[in-house]
Amino acid sequence: MKGFFLKIGKQEHIEDMYENEYLFFNTLRSFRATEKDDSGRTDPREANTLNTQLTYLEIITSKGTKIKLSEISQKFNGQYNEHPTEIPYNICSLYTLEIEEDLNIKPVDKQVLNLGTRTLLIYNLEAFFNALDSSLSHLGIEYSRKPVIYYDHRTFEGNLTLHHKNQEFSFQNEYRILLQTPGTEVMKIPIPGLKTFSALGESKTLNTIKLVPREEDGI
Repeated sequence: MKGFFLKIGKQEHIEDMYENEYLFFNTLRSFRATEKDDSGRTDPREANTLNTQLTYLEIITSKGTKIKLSEISQKFNGQYNEHPTEIPYNICSLYTLEIEEDLNIKPVDKQVLNLGTRTLLIYNLEAFFNALDSSLSHLGIEYSRKPVIYYDHRTFEGNLTLHHKNQEFSFQNEYRILLQTPGTEVMKIPIPGLKTFSALGESKTLNTIKLVPREEDGI
């Protein structure tokens, strides 16, 4: 993976994570809601395990009248979804700051920047993964980590994993870490050495970052 990870949030939360070398894991269930919010934090389709396209939909009124909704409009589009009643996971979401071949950095979406004024920038991903994996192994916690797979709920047909997310959230460019837990309480997972491969910064300056190639030794 070519890039950096960002964790954006309130100043006191981000600085505490950095100084005490841990990552905060919220409960996954807290991100599933009946409606989306303006911040992009909640998603009615979060943790869906099935997305099936409907070709026919009919409702029956209290008087027994049948209304074929799928025939009312030629643009009918509907889905049947399944999701677990219990979501036994904790989650940490990181933004992937991508580096292009010419060393330019892809701009961070304004909606992501609005998540908080302070940013934890993880610049050595190999060291980060080593510390994370070692910590979770030591704690005996089963986990999975990978980039989120974005899908179009209007066309996708089939099973979904907890690493899937509706494509309208693709601006988050999320790398997702899931812990298999009861999922009832927030968690702080130690990341030994975090301060040696990360830095703190102001969120408003992220889109001004420029990378400069290192000169040859002796120059």
